[in-house]
Order: sequence, then C-alpha cells, then structure tokens
Amino acid sequence: MSNNPNIHQQGTPKVNGATGLNAIDLFRFLLSKWYWYVAVILLFVAASWYWVARRPLIYSSGAQVMIKDPRADMNVDLEVGSRRGNNSLNNEVYIFRSKMLMAEAVKRAGADVNYQVKRNLRYIELYNNTPLRLVTVDSLSSQSFALEMTYLGDNQVEIEGFPEPEKTLTLPLGKTIQTPYGPLTVLATDTFEESKTKGTTIKVSKWPVMAVASRYVGALTTDPQKMTRILELQIKDNHPYRAEQVLKALVEVYNEEAIDDKNESARKTAQFIDDRIVAMGEELGSVEQKLAEAQSEAIDVTALEVGSVNAVEISQVERELSLLRSVRAAIANPQSQQSLLPGEDIVEPTIGRQIAQYNEMKIRRDQIGQEGSSNNPVVKELDQTLGLLKGNITTAIDNLISSKNFSLRQMKNAKGVAINNMKSQPYRDLGTLDIARQQSIKADLYVFLLKKREENSLNQATAETNAKVIDFYTGYQPISPNRTKSIAIAILAALVLTTFVFVIQLVSDNKVRSKKELEEALSIPLLGVTPADPLQQKHTIHGIAAQGDDASTEAFRILRTSLLFRLRNIQGAEGGRTVMLTSLFEGAGKSYVSYNLARSLAFLGKRVALVDLDLRKASLSRRLQLTGAGVSDYILDPTSELAPMMVQPDTELPNLQFLSTGGEVYNPVELLMDERFDQLIATLRADYDFVLFDSVPFVAVADAAVVSRGMDMSLFVIRSGVTDRRVLPDIQRIYDESLLPNMHLILNGAEFRKRGYGYGYGYGYGYGYGQGARKGKLKKKGK
Repeated sequence: MSNNPNIHQQGTPKVNGATGLNAIDLFRFLLSKWYWYVAVILLFVAASWYWVARRPLIYSSGAQVMIKDPRADMNVDLEVGSRRGNNSLNNEVYIFRSKMLMAEAVKRAGADVNYQVKRNLRYIELYNNTPLRLVTVDSLSSQSFALEMTYLGDNQVEIEGFPEPEKTLTLPLGKTIQTPYGPLTVLATDTFEESKTKGTTIKVSKWPVMAVASRYVGALTTDPQKMTRILELQIKDNHPYRAEQVLKALVEVYNEEAIDDKNESARKTAQFIDDRIVAMGEELGSVEQKLAEAQSEAIDVTALEVGSVNAVEISQVERELSLLRSVRAAIANPQSQQSLLPGEDIVEPTIGRQIAQYNEMKIRRDQIGQEGSSNNPVVKELDQTLGLLKGNITTAIDNLISSKNFSLRQMKNAKGVAINNMKSQPYRDLGTLDIARQQSIKADLYVFLLKKREENSLNQATAETNAKVIDFYTGYQPISPNRTKSIAIAILAALVLTTFVFVIQLVSDNKVRSKKELEEALSIPLLGVTPADPLQQKHTIHGIAAQGDDASTEAFRILRTSLLFRLRNIQGAEGGRTVMLTSLFEGAGKSYVSYNLARSLAFLGKRVALVDLDLRKASLSRRLQLTGAGVSDYILDPTSELAPMMVQPDTELPNLQFLSTGGEVYNPVELLMDERFDQLIATLRADYDFVLFDSVPFVAVADAAVVSRGMDMSLFVIRSGVTDRRVLPDIQRIYDESLLPNMHLILNGAEFRKRGYGYGYGYGYGYGYGQGARKGKLKKKGK
C-alpha cells in the first residue's frame, strides 16, 4: 500500500450537508429528555389544579317547553298561511332570547345582585343561602358596585368598598343609610345564625340589569326539537337554584307577554265595538223619534204589508253593509299601519279569520322588531307578508261590499214592483213603514254589537298562555370546571409543547452531534469517539489515568487500539510512527485528544513523543506549562541537539516526553518548510515508537498542510456540538483531494448520555463497564 493515499472510493461522496433523522432516532432523543417531560407535566398539572381551584363553579338548569298553536284546528286556505305557520319555533327562539324578557326575568329572580364567600381559593355563590341580604331601590337597577359585608356581631354590619371619603361604613341590621350608591339596607335572612355568621365576609356585587340580562342571554341555549313544537331551554349559572329561578321567570314573562299580545287584539276590537255602540245608539234614538212622530200623523191602513215584503232581508243586508264599511274605513286609516285590525269577530267568517291571522302575525313582527333593526331579514319577510295579507283582506271586503250592494239593489227593485202593484189601493202610511224598517235595522245592529262586546270580553278574560312547561330539571353537580378534563388537557399540552420545543431545537440544530451523523454524511473512516470529559477545564488539560475505568479512559483505550490496528496496514518510513492531529477550526479539542492519546500509548510502555507544532499560539505548550527551547529553536539553530529540548513533565510516565514550540517566530510556514524540520521528524522516528504532532487548524493557516509531509497518518478532530454540519463538505473535500495522508476522523466531546441518538447510538461501547462494582469494592476495602 502507498504511503499517502486516502483509501476510499472516489466520486461517490456521501456528503449532503445535513443528516436525516428517522422516527426511532426522534423517539430515542425525546425519551432521553424524560426528566424535562416530567418537570413540564408537573408544572402544567399544578397550574391546571390551581386554575381549577380558583375557577367559579358552573351549574346547568333546563326546561322543556311546548309552544301551543291556537290555530292548529283552523283551515285557512291562504298562500301566506300555508307558507309560514303561526307561532313558528324560530320566532319563539328569538323571543326567548330577547334581552327585554331576560331583563324582567333577572329582576324577578334577583339575579342582578351576587353574594359570594371565599372558600379556599374559590369564591362560592350563595344566592338564596346568604345570611345577609342587601336591599337597594329600583333606581339603582342600572348601576354597578362591589362591596364587602362583614357581620361584627350585636346586629352590627361593616360594609367596605365605598368611594371616598368614607370607604367603610358600619350600620345595624334593618336600618337604611344613605351611601354614595344610594339608600342601602342590610337585612338578615332565614339562614342567618349569629354564631356562624359572625366574622364572615360576604362579597356583594351589583350589576346593571341589562348587563346581567345580556350575560344570561349568552348563557342560554335554545334547541327546537325536530318534528315537534317543543323547545329545549338550558341556562348556565354559578348557582343551581338561581339558574332554575331565572329560567322559570323567563317562561313566566314569556307567557305574560304572549297573553298581553293576545289581549291587545281583543282591546282593539272592544274599542271599535264601543265606538260603534255609541254611534248606533244615537242613530237608533233619532230613528225612533222620527217613527213616533210619523205614527202620530199616520192613518191606519192595511197597506203596511207592502213594506214588509222584503223588510227583513233588506234590514240584514244593510246592517252587514254598515259593518263592512266601518271595518273598511278602519283598515284604510293610515294609523292602522302601526296597529292591529279590528272586526275579526263581527264580519263574515272567512274575512274574520284573515283579520285574526293578520293581527297575530303583526304581534310577532313587533316582538322580533324590538330586538333588532328593521333590516332583520325575518322582519322584512314579515312586513312583506303583512302587506300582502292586508291587501287580500281589503280586496275581500271590497268584493263582499259589492256583492251586498248588488243584493240590496235587487231587493229594493222587488219592493218597488210590489209598491207599483198596489198604487191603486189607498196607502198613506208608506213613510211610516220606511222609518219602521230603519228602526228595526238599527235595533238589530245595536243588539248584535252588544252581543259581540260580551263575547270579546269573555275571550279576553279566558286568554290562554302560549307555552306549557313539560319538564323542569336542575343540575346540582357542577358541569365546570372539570378537574379530570383540565388535568388531561394540561398533560396533553405539556407533552405537545415539550415535544414541539425539542423538535424545533432538533430541527434547528446544525451542529454535528453523533457518530452516526458522520458515518451518514462522510465517507472518511472514523477512528473513534471520545466523550465529553466533565473534569476538563479551559486553561489546563485533564489527563486520563492508567487504571481509570471512567468513560474517557475507556474511550482512549478504544481509540488507541483502533490507531494501532490502522497503523499496521500503513507503510511508513523506518523507525517510529508519526501521527498528526489537526482540525478544521480551533476549539475542536485536538490538544486534549493528542495529549490523552499520547498518555494512552505510553501506558503500553511505548516510547512516545508529543510535539506542539502550533507555532503561532502554542496552545498545548501553554496549557501544559512547557517552557524553554523547542521546535523553532531546533530549526533555527543548525547546531542544536534535540535531546536537551525534550521535556518529561510527568514522572509517572518516563517514556512520555514533550517538545514545546520554543521561541516566538513570525514566519512559521517558512520555518516548517526548512530541511531541519525533516531532520526533526527523522530524529524523533529514530528515538521514539510513536510521535504525535499537535498541529494547527487546517483551514486557518497553511501550517497544517506543510507539516503533513512525512506523516504516516492524519487524525482530523471534529468537536461534537461545535462543528457545523455545513462544513462537512469541506472536510470531505480535504479527504477526496488527499490533502492529508491517511486521513481519519475523531469525534470529540460526544454527549452520548445527553442525546438518545447521539454518541454510540445506543451502543455505549462498554464505557464505565464494571465501574459500579469496582467502586463498591473500594468502599468495602476502605471500611
């Protein structure tokens, strides 16, 4: 084999600038961080427990409400009615979520005032269990304040939290005092007990009614059940009984509003009927007066039968026409655009049903319109439907009036024929007959209106509620916070966050960390791996011990064995073997490696020389505190001898000697190219079995390339966690171009315990094997 080849396959470098990481590598890496996972999980679980311990308890109450359909039995053959049914559940959802309705429910339930006591880390809502109650006036419904009441005993209560000038007030129970928030009174409730309440501080919070209503609307869920008219209501609150009371009050207010809406139509009809009764009474009185006067002058004739031919039919038709014209005039009134239509019970049944449907739809439109703007799509659709329905009603009344007028004309024509047929008979009471007929019509109409007024009053008194509660339930177990769920989420978040941080750290890490990375990225043979030495310091070099069983000592033994094996296969000059150690940049630890590799060779009894060739910085000489003549002095002085320059600092290893850099020089490259340097190498070969040269970094200066001549092997040191992966192609190029003879790699400072995919890749190489047993024996021996 040749002296200076790099034995590898040219043209197939494995350098890619970065190494891949499979799932097993990632899992081992994350598994090596188990202590971080444990710490973060404990931290997150503790934070979750603290969060749960401070969160207020939340309960849920619900109700199933059936929305009645009062027109379910009506068969209104209208396009509008078939397209949109009455009491649509969607409309009821809007109404139930009305802030106006909820505000009234909040007032009735007293939910705008909170009473809380602190137990452990959490404030507990008292509501009806509070021993003391703060009474305010209605004018404070829009105000908010937070106070703390403390019962001092002897019916004395201390209230804190007022603004300046008096932040604290003391008052007896039941007495009203004037405060910056208005008149306040503190009363004892049924749960008040002197001994238990004394010293108890109750936090009282008063919020504006509308603000509380908005919060409850947000906590209310409305779920219409499919294929039914049942609405599922559910509300969440910090106290179960308060949630129940608010929900009950909401249903009560809803029913009251529904009844009031129904009575609104009845009130409009009653007003219309009363107005007509007054007018009809006046007309009837006038007709009866005329009839009395006419009868006093009339001659008794039998021709009255002529006027009674169609008197009943004409009277009925004229009465209906009078009612229809009155209703038509009321509908045409511009004020009817904002009010309900009258006459649903006093006109023809079909038109009456249309008017009733219009009024009910008008009520629903006004309710929904109160909760939003006129741009609401539901309001727009209802307005369009109302306009169409009102037009249909007007058309139907006009058609019916025309039909009645036609019938009336026919009846009057028949009456005229009868009168003409009797002209030959003496008849002088025809005027009296006409007045009597008018009196009959007015009287019948007056009686009809009185009857309808009574029916309307009865309907108003017996109006039914719009909603019926089917079921009520209250959950007395809190639904939130869920401790188990919170802890599970905390553990999951800790796992995800920790994994994310480590994966980001791993992905963004561009340093060489492991033997496997070098083997995958480079085709350069790897001589060995040395772990990070915890005893190594910056300005000194920690040397391994001959009988040491620590990881560093074991690593250098393996490195020594590998070096001896490789040197057997390399042909070199006669005498000792020469090995140069270099790196790409400084800081790789080549001085540490060269020193301990020399010691490891010396442990075998070999004659070893360690030469510091870093003529610029003399890092090895400085850290070993080597002074005196050295390499530069030997080269510059042709008459000098090498033996006196060799130093033996370690008395335990007489076969290990050092040669320092010597005096300071300014042209180290030219100096190393001198023939005296070749004589230096030849002399060292003759006197020693192994000569190790601690050279300068390869790319920093040209020294390393110059001194590589005459070397049997070059050891290129790469520092784990320091050498950038991006420079691996440069190292591969040095090998491919045979810039260093028999180049081999050494990975120094590998943290194989720190990274699951790092040094040894799970092998361990037996470092520390038997160390525990050996320490145990030493302890027993010491005893």
